[in-house]
Amino acid sequence: MIEYKIDKDNPNPVIIQKAAEAIINGKVVIFPTDTSYGLAANPISEQAIERLYLIKNDLKKKPISVIVRDKQMAKKYAVIENESEKFFDKYLPGSVTLIYPAKREDFLPNQNPSFRIPGTPLTNMLSDLLDFPYTATSANLTRYEPAYTPEKIYEYFKSNKPQPDIFLNAGELEINPPSTVVDLITTPPKIIRQGPTKIDL
Repeated sequence: MIEYKIDKDNPNPVIIQKAAEAIINGKVVIFPTDTSYGLAANPISEQAIERLYLIKNDLKKKPISVIVRDKQMAKKYAVIENESEKFFDKYLPGSVTLIYPAKREDFLPNQNPSFRIPGTPLTNMLSDLLDFPYTATSANLTRYEPAYTPEKIYEYFKSNKPQPDIFLNAGELEINPPSTVVDLITTPPKIIRQGPTKIDL
């Protein structure tokens, strides 16, 4: 696992470029989000997603959220229209995850897209370098707590095989709760997980 020290509020473009190239090439990258550390991989690459599940030791293959640049990108992979589109416009960017009906079978097979736009300088820069979304699942082993410190990252992954390929080490992160998750496939919409953002249904 290659480590790069980084300032999450003023990230070095050269390092972010290395991370983007790794994701394009099917690698898995640990990066700081607006909540905890996350794992970034290409959701259109079956091999990359299989590797991601192996890294997390997730045999059940739980649904994975992804970060998109904007609504235009999200609409390539999901059906976003009518009332459900208003949620996207109102709550993203922000600490919210919105679940929409899938449009493409090659995008996280057997899953409906769960979109996030954290809106942090680092995630925005990474999104600008990629022509596709990237995963934002928490950087931890299944059934363990999210990681907010480099020490916890190494505790989880130092003996793990396979390991993530790159670690963007931003030091200790502020402990923020996971995002609010809203299922917009059901009628009416349903809150799956209550996070820091209150949703008006």
